[in-house]
Amino acid sequence: MLEKFANWAEELPLTIALLAVISLMHAVFGAGAFPDPDGVLGRFGVSLINVFRHGDTSHLAGNALVLTVAGSVVEPRLRRRDYLNLILITGLSATIAEFVLGGRPFAGLSGVCLGIGVYGVIRWARPVIALAWAAIIVIAIGLEFRFASETLAVFAHAGGALAGGITAMFGKMFGEKGPRLMPMQAKHHPYVLEIIEQTDEDDAAEAHEQFQEEGYEGMFVLVEGGKVLGVTGAHLAENSEDVVWLSWTYLNENARGEGLGQIMLDGLLGQLNDHGVRKIFIATSDYKEDGEEIYGDAMTFYRSLGAEEEMRIPDYHAPGETKIVFGLVNPAADTQPPELDDEPVLGVRFTGVEPAAESEGGFGLNWELTGNGAQGLDDVIAAARRQGGRAVFTALPADGSDIAAPMLESKGFVMYGRLKDYYAVGIDEVWWSKTLD
Repeated sequence: MLEKFANWAEELPLTIALLAVISLMHAVFGAGAFPDPDGVLGRFGVSLINVFRHGDTSHLAGNALVLTVAGSVVEPRLRRRDYLNLILITGLSATIAEFVLGGRPFAGLSGVCLGIGVYGVIRWARPVIALAWAAIIVIAIGLEFRFASETLAVFAHAGGALAGGITAMFGKMFGEKGPRLMPMQAKHHPYVLEIIEQTDEDDAAEAHEQFQEEGYEGMFVLVEGGKVLGVTGAHLAENSEDVVWLSWTYLNENARGEGLGQIMLDGLLGQLNDHGVRKIFIATSDYKEDGEEIYGDAMTFYRSLGAEEEMRIPDYHAPGETKIVFGLVNPAADTQPPELDDEPVLGVRFTGVEPAAESEGGFGLNWELTGNGAQGLDDVIAAARRQGGRAVFTALPADGSDIAAPMLESKGFVMYGRLKDYYAVGIDEVWWSKTLD
């Protein structure tokens, strides 16, 4: 519960601040508006302050409800300064309309709430829905003018709604046309980390370190109205020129379920297709929190794109946490097998160990294709043990794997799977694993 509130507070700081202000004003000063002073400027200034006052508790609760609903839709999609400008524009417009046309004191945030709601409907709803809501709002305000009591600030409602609608139309005409994928820059860094942290704090820390060391090459952000909604990217697979691994790919939790993930991945696939990428591998895991698979929705999404699960390595990331790899083939890529070298692979020499990526206590075995048969396996296993290794992993080309298989099996390695067409069409990468005693 506290975690959900913290996420809500991160996404809606201005909406929450506004709710806090109107609640505090009501608690301290009670119901009603401040009295009008003498002079036009003084009266107008007090009218601006009275926007944060409310007639009674039901009045306050109604505006707070509308503000919460409208703000939760609009604020996450805008830059904070743009959302703040929207609040100021609708508040000022509502106050001027009531001050000039109504000619009497009023209290309440209704104009701002309606303005934010109208902005959201016109800016992002489908045309038919936007038109229907616009008609409803116009009819409702018309009924207010005809039947409402004198205590209702109908001009403030009309002024705020009109300001919100005009601002939205300007945004649609001159602003960005929907979400777009653009190269990630340093200015996006903190927003990307916030999005990754919504799913996994450890991933956010690792991404931060990687960005600092390697920069943002190959990374993209999904942006709408200046707001970062998601991040994705890819990096070239080792020993390959046309295969990539999907990099940090996350969508803001408040932007999920709206088809934005599809837009983001389609944009990335377009970028990769332009560079002749043949296949994309996607690594994830079965990590669970409170019995729920953290990456379950992501895996469902990958499958919806046409990706197929190709391999599972038990206990790779940590004891009990499996590494899962999906493969997504680019249908536009060349699928012809390459011409093979005249000289076949005759041997594999294991040359050293290094910590395996994203693995607690796991070590990867380095190798080279040389000599005859399999050599050096005992030495690298001993080196991993000296460094406190929990498990060792190695990934070999299929022909090298065939040569090393008898020795690997004799030392207790298990072959868990293969990544199809990793090195080239027809040449897979085969993964082996051994748990150290």
